[in-house]
Amino acid sequence: MFREETPQFRRKIKKFIRMLTEEQDKKKALADYTPTKVESVFRKHRQETLNLNGWGYTDSIFLYDKGKLIFTGNRYPICNIPFNKARSKLLELYKSDVAKYKPYVNPVHKESDYPPKVENLEFCKELSDAKIEFSLDFEDRFLRCRGQATREFYILRFGKFKRIPDIVVWPKCHEDVEIVVKLANKYLSVIIPYGGGTNITLSVTYTKRDSGRFFISLDTSQMNRILWIDRVSMLACIESGIAGKDMEDALQAKGLTVGHEPDSLEFSTLGGWVATRSSGMKQQTYGNIEDIVTKISLVTSVGTLEKNFLVPRASIGPDYDHVIMGSEGTLGVITNVIVKVHPKPPVRRCGSIMFPDFQSGVNFMYEVSKFRTKPSSLRLVDNDHFQLGQALQQNKSIFGEIVDQFKKFGASFFLRYDMEKVSLATYLYEGEKEDADMIEDKIKDTAWKFWGIVAGQKYGERAYLMTYTICYIRDMFFDMGFLLDSIEPSVCWSKCWQMIQSIQRAWDEELERRKLFNMLAIRISQIYNDGVCVYLYYGIGPTTEKDQLETFEELTTIIRDVIKVSGGSLSHHHGIGKKSSHGYVDAVSRVGTDMFHSIKKRLDPNNVFDAGNLVEDKTGAKL
Repeated sequence: MFREETPQFRRKIKKFIRMLTEEQDKKKALADYTPTKVESVFRKHRQETLNLNGWGYTDSIFLYDKGKLIFTGNRYPICNIPFNKARSKLLELYKSDVAKYKPYVNPVHKESDYPPKVENLEFCKELSDAKIEFSLDFEDRFLRCRGQATREFYILRFGKFKRIPDIVVWPKCHEDVEIVVKLANKYLSVIIPYGGGTNITLSVTYTKRDSGRFFISLDTSQMNRILWIDRVSMLACIESGIAGKDMEDALQAKGLTVGHEPDSLEFSTLGGWVATRSSGMKQQTYGNIEDIVTKISLVTSVGTLEKNFLVPRASIGPDYDHVIMGSEGTLGVITNVIVKVHPKPPVRRCGSIMFPDFQSGVNFMYEVSKFRTKPSSLRLVDNDHFQLGQALQQNKSIFGEIVDQFKKFGASFFLRYDMEKVSLATYLYEGEKEDADMIEDKIKDTAWKFWGIVAGQKYGERAYLMTYTICYIRDMFFDMGFLLDSIEPSVCWSKCWQMIQSIQRAWDEELERRKLFNMLAIRISQIYNDGVCVYLYYGIGPTTEKDQLETFEELTTIIRDVIKVSGGSLSHHHGIGKKSSHGYVDAVSRVGTDMFHSIKKRLDPNNVFDAGNLVEDKTGAKL
């Protein structure tokens, strides 16, 4: 016989369940407010797993073997599946035979090749006393003398760097950084913060060969904890050295996401995103880094700069977080960042649409920019980009997949489509299913106006997966004798197409004059109501000219001049580092530059953060 459920019995059961629920909530809250160390992609000695000669992991490279081009390892979905058309297509497009390609083995850089490091035994002793780890090993120091810029890769292969760090320091928390910065000021040393090392703007190089100052590379990678999560306010406090993918994996395990996803997500860090004013591919849903961050802690030479409040918005004068964002290591070390988090989206949907030419695709992007609700990400690649994608196709060609759809709509589509001119848009949406359905229908309806045809979900998915391997592809071209780089200006819609045409015309004319084989691929990577980010990949093939790097940088200057005249920005999300610092004054005005000088001198009177990024002082010495 079961006991009869009296009202009193039911009340006891409800009370017991409530107690259990409250206990579970307490445990969950306690876990959210307990600092969590995240397993990091970065070991202290990064060379154990990461490539000294290029991008990414040592076991992940393109390799031509047994008549097929493959991508080695097992970390990515494209690994060990042959790229069947790669050899013939790359030969056709770039006059380069991938069968002759071998991963480049750089000349060994030895400590004896460089001037003796500056010694500072007192500094090292005080670090040891504070139990802060450091290394004087040459390989650790050499790895952190560069980022991923074209000039740095060229020097890595054919030259010597002007200066490498004298020491690598691994602080584990905000307080450790305060100690290191205090010691650096005591001994008039130089600190360059080092995060993921993914920058392409020369921002972590130190070029003052004869300064005589003790050069500290402050590696933030061991500061990678999630300090707390507030699920009511949907905020999280996270240390700056955490790699983007590590952070997302840890948060998604808790049912959360930040949603910031630059192409360098695997290896770039939260602190690096803040320091460069980063943007991610899903900015339509989650915003750019300035929309995501609510509070920053910056250790400067005169103390920690941070707000003493945490609110959604405040009107109490200038927001100094926006001075820190984009400062590129010149003002201090970013340690902790409070960011907005969101519930992990229930739906993630990709798609792709083909257009008869790039201009039709750009016009489509403009129409979508007017939507009140947009896809999380929308990208458009030109035909040069598209053809490279086809060269690296592993399965059936996209042409074969959509030919049946062409047949449905008659000869008018065939007449409009020349496969040497087509462009491809890919989109991604994260959110609720009904919103995804609505946005996808609107995208398809809008595409029809510009003779766009749906190319399928899997090509959209593949395009986003390939973003993880784009730098591995760049390394392969480097090893085939090319020099490549990227520039990503933003520009208003009213000047967008004119700028694209001007860049294409100037590039073609200059390369024809110099008789150089080249590549120029253009994509629209982010859209806004008032404009776009135009992302340019460009390169030159092997040349008999005396200095390939000098020639390449002359061509880069030509592109930048065209962008400036056309009304584009120096950068949309990479930052400017030292590579584009010559354009800073023109971009922000002399008054703006003087204001930055004043802030710099107040926060860093001993010029400890002598990175040389952004601006020059009036004497010509880098700040």
